Amino acid sequence: MAKYAVIDDNDDPVIALAEADLENADAWLDAELHARGIDPVTVDPALPILNRLALHYALRLAAVRSQADEGGVMPEKARQYELLLRDGLSGLTRAALGLSSAAGFGSATLGRG
Repeated sequence: MAKYAVIDDNDDPVIALAEADLENADAWLDAELHARGIDPVTVDPALPILNRLALHYALRLAAVRSQADEGGVMPEKARQYELLLRDGLSGLTRAALGLSSAAGFGSATLGRG
């Protein structure tokens, strides 16, 4: 079961999400958090920023998957969600997640002191 978003969060009437899309979004979002030095275990998965990012990623996946079947608006939908992801990632900070500014995986002072 997905942790950042659920199928009922989808408000796009054109795209049907699958649980696999949401689970892939979880893995992607966990990797994005790790890349920013944030341990996913330390964040509240119910935060709106995480929900939006996971949902946009899942919708982008579903749109890309559906392009071959439906064509039409799906390539444009995939681009739309890609842009929303880029914008959303710029706001993915420790502060936005309610975390202190210290490194998420610990820190050490190096040098003479």
